[in-house]
Amino acid sequence: MLAHLPFLQKIWDKGVDIGAAVIASTISAGIVAGIATATWRWNKRRDLKHEEAKQRQQHGIAAEFANQERQQEAQERLAGLIEERKNLATAAQRAGNHEELAELWERYVAWMESRHLQNLLRNATTLARNPLWSRGLRAATARDLDHNKRTMEQIIRETELPTAG
Repeated sequence: MLAHLPFLQKIWDKGVDIGAAVIASTISAGIVAGIATATWRWNKRRDLKHEEAKQRQQHGIAAEFANQERQQEAQERLAGLIEERKNLATAAQRAGNHEELAELWERYVAWMESRHLQNLLRNATTLARNPLWSRGLRAATARDLDHNKRTMEQIIRETELPTAG
């Protein structure tokens, strides 16, 4: 059948066959490349989500450790404040005269200020009620000593402390 076709027709038909094969190969390669690109993007997105979840978990664990550490420090600070408050109350019980009580009151006020406790509500109220109590103690008579010791001890024991959490 090809024998009776002219030479140029044969070349043309062969060129069309080659062109069709090239187009078919190009389309196949395009489909394979599209599938490969879609798969690569899907894997990349999946890996990024996995990495994000992993980092979120690591940040959560780090935040939990930091929170536990802060709570531990707060509890240790509170325990120290309770011990200091107890020592001040004991010193009030043991005071032998009004001069010692006055010095203890000044030490107590300085302790509250150094520990930033003077702005807590109950402490601010106490300091507002007794701003110059140490002067009054120095001028008090000996018969008031026991009453003043008990009052100071009660004030110190009722000192408001910050919460541990």
